[in-house]
Amino acid sequence: MKSSSLAGWAMMTFAAVSLFSARSDAQPAVGLYELVASHSDMCLGIQDASRDAGAALVQDDCQDLVSQRFRIATAPTGGYYVIAEHTGQCLLPRGGSVEPWTPIVQQTCRSGATQTWRFTASEMGGYSLVSAHSGLCMAVRQSRTERNTDLVTFPCHGRANQVFRLRRLP
Repeated sequence: MKSSSLAGWAMMTFAAVSLFSARSDAQPAVGLYELVASHSDMCLGIQDASRDAGAALVQDDCQDLVSQRFRIATAPTGGYYVIAEHTGQCLLPRGGSVEPWTPIVQQTCRSGATQTWRFTASEMGGYSLVSAHSGLCMAVRQSRTERNTDLVTFPCHGRANQVFRLRRLP
């Protein structure tokens, strides 16, 4: 009787560890998404639907706009590109900076770590996006909840302003 209880406990422990491991390593599927800030429930988008290189990434009310849609594509060196659907431009810290508080902007896609992001699953659900170039996380500036607040790089801390839910689009 004891050995079957012990075996059951061992199986449940193994299943829980496997589930946790799978969750922490889980990566998004390549495809088209809306990115939603966990702390504000607002969608990320390119400010004023600009088509200009260097236009800022901001949070705003979710409005089903093409400028609030992003294609996640596998980068050849590992990680992912996050590409604005309406322009085909990649997100990166302005000028490829490695400094905190650098605004996230769209720019012509090129290969390299400055435009590459790693997705880290959060216990809150969703992901933190980590710049492969700097190791800094994408964050809504100072956890603000106002419309048109820009996104910046900041040391990773895992709070809700650095966690984004991905809504898969057809």
